[in-house]
Amino acid sequence: MDIQLPDEIEEKTVIEAVKSIATGLYNQQKSIILEKPEIFGVKEAKGGNWRYLRVKFRLWPGQTAIIETTFKQRVIGFMKKLYPDYADWMITIVYRVE
Repeated sequence: MDIQLPDEIEEKTVIEAVKSIATGLYNQQKSIILEKPEIFGVKEAKGGNWRYLRVKFRLWPGQTAIIETTFKQRVIGFMKKLYPDYADWMITIVYRVE
């Protein structure tokens, strides 16, 4: 999951909040989320002029809804408190099989 960060938002605040949400979800749903989520830090989209925070989850197959709904909505709710115009499209979810 890539969480786009508007320029007005401080990176440290978002990293701490997202880490807390991800850890809480992991502790609640260990049967679905197989390992602790990885937070890769804030990256710059080269040529795109925006920043994003990357989070990686290892999920049991077929259990992506927990990320698409529960986690994503909690992050959006937090981001809207910091930046009222934050929108759903500012979060991208990509799946990869390892």
